[in-house]
Amino acid sequence: MSPMVREFHVQLDELELVRQWMLEGFQQQDRPDVAARHEVLVAVTEVFVNFTKHSKLTAQDTIEIQLEFRDDLLVIVFKDAGESFDLDELEAQDLDALHESGYGLFIVKSLMDTFEYYPKASGKAYNITKMTKGYQHGQR
Repeated sequence: MSPMVREFHVQLDELELVRQWMLEGFQQQDRPDVAARHEVLVAVTEVFVNFTKHSKLTAQDTIEIQLEFRDDLLVIVFKDAGESFDLDELEAQDLDALHESGYGLFIVKSLMDTFEYYPKASGKAYNITKMTKGYQHGQR
């Protein structure tokens, strides 16, 4: 089955549209299970909010989100033209120290099975963020 693909403007007002679109996809596919749905929605919310805060894209810019339902795996891909970042630098934060923010990537990685980030380089126009989540069938 081919992935579901949609573009969203990089503004917090679009977040509810992202969540609705994903829920519709979950219902159409009758997967993933309820627990995985909640974890995926939290992770996607965090990634989307990070786009609005850190990508230096404007509210008129868009990001593309792809949902691909495989047998027991959901693959989510974000494609954006925002400012790239060094993933290793972000991962080096001390999680034991009190910070007002900066826990988003940790939360996303805790909820998802995989998290990959490919910054735009070598003439590529987009950053790619890819996450996966395995799930059980028939556990609504």
